[in-house]
Amino acid sequence: MVPNAEHLLLLSELGCDPTWLVTGKEAQAAPIGPVAPIASEPAIVTLPHYVMALSAGKGIPEPDFPAREGIQLPEQWVRSVTGRNPRNLIVAHASGESMEPTIADGDLLIIDRTATKPLHGKIFALSVDGDLLVKRIARRLDGSIHMISDNPNKVAYPDEELADTMDLQIHVLGQVVWHGGALA
Repeated sequence: MVPNAEHLLLLSELGCDPTWLVTGKEAQAAPIGPVAPIASEPAIVTLPHYVMALSAGKGIPEPDFPAREGIQLPEQWVRSVTGRNPRNLIVAHASGESMEPTIADGDLLIIDRTATKPLHGKIFALSVDGDLLVKRIARRLDGSIHMISDNPNKVAYPDEELADTMDLQIHVLGQVVWHGGALA
């Protein structure tokens, strides 16, 4: 007895091969398309994590030997969000409110240690007379360099000029190329 079309349709919905039911032969398998390679594990990089805070305020004394640990992140992510070589990057934290709303107290900062030329409008990690700071740099037409706090409260967080006549020890630690933190 040959099953009718209605029965073949019901049996195929149950996973039975209608060709096999009618002829006793298995249907020819459909050709397999190109096989995608199995994705390998993403490369991981370890960025040195300096357990220190960069003041987004008046400054924090620079420690002599900051403790280090590593933060492991996917290399492709680090390269895509920073546009930098991970070997040149370190991680630190912001402390204070002078860089809000751009950088919040406690934000994680990724700093490019090779980017030490103060560029106008960019944010840098600095050591000024041993105090660690994170500030936006402004270069004026007269050649002076100012450290800018992004916080609009200029009474509490005034901008500061770094004049050549000042007897300050200034060291640019690097450019802040990424920041992130908890949502409020």
